[in-house]
Amino acid sequence: MLASTENLPSYGEITDTVPGATVELEIDIPAACQTYPGGTSATFSKYQGLTISTSSGVSTVVHKPHLAFPCGMATTPFFTPTPAPRYPKNPLVGLIPRLRLPATVTAGATLFYVVTLTNPASQPVALSPCPAYLENSSIPTKLVYRLNCQSVRTIPAHGRVTYEMEMAIPTKAPSGMTKVGWILFGASTFWGHGQVRVMK
Repeated sequence: MLASTENLPSYGEITDTVPGATVELEIDIPAACQTYPGGTSATFSKYQGLTISTSSGVSTVVHKPHLAFPCGMATTPFFTPTPAPRYPKNPLVGLIPRLRLPATVTAGATLFYVVTLTNPASQPVALSPCPAYLENSSIPTKLVYRLNCQSVRTIPAHGRVTYEMEMAIPTKAPSGMTKVGWILFGASTFWGHGQVRVMK
């Protein structure tokens, strides 16, 4: 038998649905029914189908749920599913950064490099609010700053903007090739990558 549906939480709007619309019904089995003191699941009755009927005579059959448990089931009322919220796409997501780094940098000095942000979309991208960016390296360093949006507030469609960047290289940085990464913080899906050789 199905357990009482009173005082169960709602998963959407409980309503008299218009003809042709979709409703849902949640059926739950308590996790405690996975074990049964003094017996095994082999001793339980096994149910190969589940029929959901309405007062109007309409029935829906769920085939082969493979139910075998000593407890009852709980069910919600029929409800109209609540649509998932839809958010506008962040226009910064599609911007592609490309790095141009020098061949070498000295440990303890400042690495000066260039990042070019390309907008491949057919619509301009407004830099408002002015986005932050994340730069890191395999030294490691990890720094968050904000772009300079005073002179450039929009990247035109199929356009690009170039920014000068700085990264402090620790004095204890080991010699050899170091990876440098750059990304718009919390927006872009594209990382810009490059390598520079650290010299002592």
